[in-house]
Amino acid sequence: MIKSNRKSQKIIQPPLSGHPLIFFLVIPLVISIAIGAVSLKLYLDAQNKLNKFESQKSPANPTPSIDEIKNIVKKAGKHILLPENLPQLINVTNVDSIKKDQPFFKNARNGNKLLIYPNKVIIYDPVRDIIIDIAYLKPTDIPAVPTVIPSTTPVPTSPASEPVKDTPSSSIPTPA
Repeated sequence: MIKSNRKSQKIIQPPLSGHPLIFFLVIPLVISIAIGAVSLKLYLDAQNKLNKFESQKSPANPTPSIDEIKNIVKKAGKHILLPENLPQLINVTNVDSIKKDQPFFKNARNGNKLLIYPNKVIIYDPVRDIIIDIAYLKPTDIPAVPTVIPSTTPVPTSPASEPVKDTPSSSIPTPA
């Protein structure tokens, strides 16, 4: 009869095999790393798209300096008497999209300047050195913040809030 020594025959198991440590620590760790990697990829893709969009945007309406405003007012002031205070100055961009909805811009071009005063808005073309159009605002139409700003998404206006255009008969003072 052959005797076997069971004590000398040990079954070798791989470390941590079947141990609950794998289930409770390693698997959640792997899942967390996978979620983190996917989140990082999505974040970096979004940042790349944002950077691409920012680089494609033209500096259409950068904030003009005081010197630039004074220079434009000086040039436009050769053609019309302007108020003493400095206006808000805005570059006209995307003029084709606003011409349809706002007839005030029908003769405007990209690159023209809007001089926005409390009682009037002037379109000035610095290249041709001419005043394109003037819109006078009624005192009841003057908002706290100017709203006559060209944009690619025109805002519908009611007939009461549209600026009154300059006509030869309204610009000539009548004797009292």
